[in-house]
Amino acid sequence: MDPITSYLEEIFSRYQSLPEEEKEVLKTIPSTPFAAPLDKIFGPEMGEMFSVIFPREAPAEPTVASTPPQEPMEQPIRRAGLGSR
Repeated sequence: MDPITSYLEEIFSRYQSLPEEEKEVLKTIPSTPFAAPLDKIFGPEMGEMFSVIFPREAPAEPTVASTPPQEPMEQPIRRAGLGSR
């Protein structure tokens, strides 16, 4: 087995053995300023594993606030110009 693959499996096993509270703490890392530097240090090999551990949540669909129905606007009265006489 590839040494990197073996190492990644060991890390994942350690993660699985953590209590839920500690897993939740780790899941907050992607939304902190620490995420980008850690990603640069650990590189793509670890990034793939982190994407399994910390799946990115789909962005929530924007909700449209319900607005009360508006009454139709009255059309302004158009006055005939001087050329219409």
